[in-house]
Amino acid sequence: MGRYDLFGDPSQYAAYLRGMRRLHLHCRESVRRVSAELNLPPSTDRILRAIEDDLASIHAPLADRGPDSAPPDAANSSARCEAIDAADWGRAYVIEGSAMGGSFMVRSAKDQLPPGSGTQFLQQLSHDAKNRWPVVAQGLADFRGDIDSAVQAAKETFQYAQECFAVEMPDVMTE
Repeated sequence: MGRYDLFGDPSQYAAYLRGMRRLHLHCRESVRRVSAELNLPPSTDRILRAIEDDLASIHAPLADRGPDSAPPDAANSSARCEAIDAADWGRAYVIEGSAMGGSFMVRSAKDQLPPGSGTQFLQQLSHDAKNRWPVVAQGLADFRGDIDSAVQAAKETFQYAQECFAVEMPDVMTE
């Protein structure tokens, strides 16, 4: 994302936020299960509210293209009440790891966005990176499940993220 002008153009910022919303909705249940396994507070609902608040601050709709939301854990939607599995760890790795980028992006957003533009989402990611990532990283280090399945789920989640941004930012993502 660093090579795009996400904060110089409010429409690009809105597209970025909508793409992140789709991704977080998609991985909601996996992140919930991993958070519970690690005794971390749930984060997805807080993240989604922050995205929605930021979109409202720039007067952008929740959805601009395509369906408004993705099914939770598309590859694992029947697992809502089941125990954590390797795919959950792979999806959570992508979501929790993306918080690290928020730590760097929040400063640029505050400097470049027009006054009144919300940065709650990036601020929340930055906070999560500091407070959640060390616990998640240790959980990943201690993980003794099917590594290949976790890696495959992470790759699929990265692919899904690219698809989310291709829907929201078709002109930018084809460059």
